This record gives sequence, structure tokens and C-alpha cells, in this order.
Amino acid sequence: MLFARGLFLLASLVPVVAHAAPTCTNAALFAGNPTFSDGMAKPDEGKGVLEDPPLGWRTLNFRDKYLVTTTGQEIWYTDVSAPKPVIKKLAGNTEASQQWLSGPCTKARFSLIWGVTFLKDGSMVIADTAALGLAKITDPFGPKCNVTFLAGQMKDTTGAFQDAKKITGDVDGPGASAKFTSVKWPVAGDDDSVYFIDADKKLKKMANDAAHTISTVAKTPGDWVHAMAWLNGKIYYIGHATNLFFSEVDPATGETREIFKGRSDVFGASSSDAIAFSGLASDGTGFYTMFRGAIYYLPTTGKPQKVAGKGGTPFSFPSGYDPKAPHKADELVLIGLQRHNIAGSNNFLAYQDGHLYVSAKVGTPYVTKIACK
Repeated sequence: MLFARGLFLLASLVPVVAHAAPTCTNAALFAGNPTFSDGMAKPDEGKGVLEDPPLGWRTLNFRDKYLVTTTGQEIWYTDVSAPKPVIKKLAGNTEASQQWLSGPCTKARFSLIWGVTFLKDGSMVIADTAALGLAKITDPFGPKCNVTFLAGQMKDTTGAFQDAKKITGDVDGPGASAKFTSVKWPVAGDDDSVYFIDADKKLKKMANDAAHTISTVAKTPGDWVHAMAWLNGKIYYIGHATNLFFSEVDPATGETREIFKGRSDVFGASSSDAIAFSGLASDGTGFYTMFRGAIYYLPTTGKPQKVAGKGGTPFSFPSGYDPKAPHKADELVLIGLQRHNIAGSNNFLAYQDGHLYVSAKVGTPYVTKIACK
């Protein structure tokens, strides 16, 4: 008994060691044009990722070699393994009014996409916070690309807000009868259940069953959830209300572990600084995020560690700085503040094969590729 107690005391004295932060070395412009002045210009399919006019990159998600982005009512992608990557439209149409239409991807329409995730078979699940629905896209990069509704608003509509009072609510149960208030940030679990945030207040689950059953997993601690991810059987999300928060949730029990909570001093800044904190991408061990113009690494235990970017809150590039030229990671100027102000764009980081991709915006959006290992 004394021996067991001794082991317990010894274990309790062993410090929790955070995973060492990766080393980020250099950065280069991957897509877009940060000096292009016409923010309303639209690109054509088949254009190179660096050709003008640039694509309006927002969220970033990887599926194998494909980097996928949403632009409000459209979904685009590029093959990053190609010698000269080009952009291709997957589905949607910005030129149309807000719609919610199923069917072949060439005819499918969306209202305001707020996050995507991928299932094991390569299918994509999207959340549309204006149409208040979850939809599935099968064969997203192939000739049989097709959109079907899973939960929330289940009927085709050419005006997503027309029946808002009828479809808005907080109703769990079969997907066909479920109601949402503001569905965001879908994340697929290991069993293809999909987790998402509703109204920035609740973490919900869409089960991988025939009815796409919706249930509430846990409440969130604040008013704004900026990004969510899945890692090793757990859900992680970040956001802010009065304070910043980074939390872990066990999806089986709903038990929530607060990794950190506080003001900007969590990142070594002044506690009175603005809490500009968003974006979440995993390297399989921890997470990358952006805070005040710099990239930080978030271990699941321990404190954030700065790995790239000069930091600060720049709204434009300083005199003499060339955003199109390669830079050392710690000298990189990142314009990320506007990502908080554009609907559906906060989760603008993606990690693949030793590189972090960051979508930012000045006059027009662009994507920077940072080597981080």
C-alpha cells in the first residue's frame, strides 16, 4: 500500500512535457497575388494558381494531393503535386443569388459555406450557415461529383433566407427533421461521424447512420468558435468571448478539458491587446494557429510557441517588403486580421508534407507556403 502510494506521489511530481515546437525555416508565395488591386475580378478555371486575377482563397483543407478552398458560395481546388498547379471549380456559383440546390456539382448551389471536412471514402461534407444545412459531396474530384443533403434544410431553395423562421431552431434527432441556428466547422471523426458547431454555443454530432442522427455533445465556453479539428480521437477548438480559449473534447462523453484560457498574455503579448486568434491546422501531434500576424504552435499540453511571422497587426505591407519574394519564416509579414471579418474564412490554415499553407488577404487573397518540420 505504501509502495503504491509512493508511486502515485512520484507520478504526480513528474512534469508534463509539451511536444517540442517544429522549426519553420522559409516561406514563399504559393497562390494568388497580394499586390493585385481589383478585388472584384474573378478567375477562370484552368488558370495557374499565380495568374491574375487571383482566386478568392478563404478556408484551406487538404485531401491527399488536393488543396481545397471555399469562396462563400463556391468550392475550388488545386493539385499541389502538379508541376504547374491550376485552379478548378468543384461546385457552386457566386454569380447566383443565395441558393441551396442539390444534384450534380455543375448545378449544385450554396449560400454561405462555413467549413468542409472529408470522410474516409473521399466524400466531402460541408456546412452552410445561411442555408442551415449539412450536405455531402460524393466523388468531389471526379466525373460523378454530386451533392446530397444530410441534415437541416433538406429542400432545394432559391432563397436560403426565405423560410428562415421555419428552418431555424435547436432540434436534435434525425437529420431530416433537425434544426440549426448557425451551423459551422464540420470535422469528421474516425468513424465518419461529423462534429460541428451550432450557434457558436454547442458542439453537435451527426452520426454515421442511415438517419444522420443529430445529437448535442457539449456546450462551448464562449461566443465565437474560430476553428475546429480532430486529432487522435479528440476534438479541439479555439475561439474567444471575454477571453481566448483552446479546448479539448472527448466526443464519447462530452467531457471538456481546458488547455488554456486567458487574454493576449497567453501568447506573451499585453493582456490589453486585441484577441485576434484564429485558424487551426494539425501536423499530427499539435496544432498551428495565428495570433496577431504570427504563427504559433499549440501543443495539446503546455503553452503556445511562436514559429513564424514577424507579428503585430499590419493592415498593409511595410515599405520595401516584397510579398511575392521568398522570405525567412521569422521575417514573414502576414496580413491575417481581415480573416476575422470575412464570413466563413477563419479556418485558413492547412498542413501537408512538412509545409503549412496560410491564406491571407490584403486587397485580394493569397496563399503562403511555409516549410515547418
